[in-house]
Amino acid sequence: LGVPSAASAVGGDPFVEVDDDDSPPYAPAKISKSSSQRAMALSNEMKSLNPKLYGAFWCPHCTDQKNTMGKEAFATVQYIECSKDGVDAQVKLCKNKKLPGYPTWEIGGRLFPGEKDLDELEEIIKELKTSGIKEGPKSRAGFFGNWLKKIDSI
Repeated sequence: LGVPSAASAVGGDPFVEVDDDDSPPYAPAKISKSSSQRAMALSNEMKSLNPKLYGAFWCPHCTDQKNTMGKEAFATVQYIECSKDGVDAQVKLCKNKKLPGYPTWEIGGRLFPGEKDLDELEEIIKELKTSGIKEGPKSRAGFFGNWLKKIDSI
């Protein structure tokens, strides 16, 4: 099981768009799913919390996370590319955030690492809006998220 990279993108990896000249920068995969009503409601709830998703063009979990939200709902989220070979990469910002892996959400100024389903995102929003929690839930990214982050730095 290999991890997609800039090199694999040149070979035509299915979830990475490649420029005609087969050289960086690489764009993340387009969001292929439409948003559910639930995802749209969640998107409206999180707008005031300035949601951001940090990811990498080669990260399948990042693509899955975007598709969980769908095209329309994800349009309210600022996507930040962290891979040095990605389009509009903001590597310095990502390093300064000390992200534990990809994807990592930043909602209300707090980091929430790992891919989240709609239930988890709703719970985060609810907690932030009602109790002003100081920390997000423990990362589910664990070893895998840290491993992906290390791969990107190679």
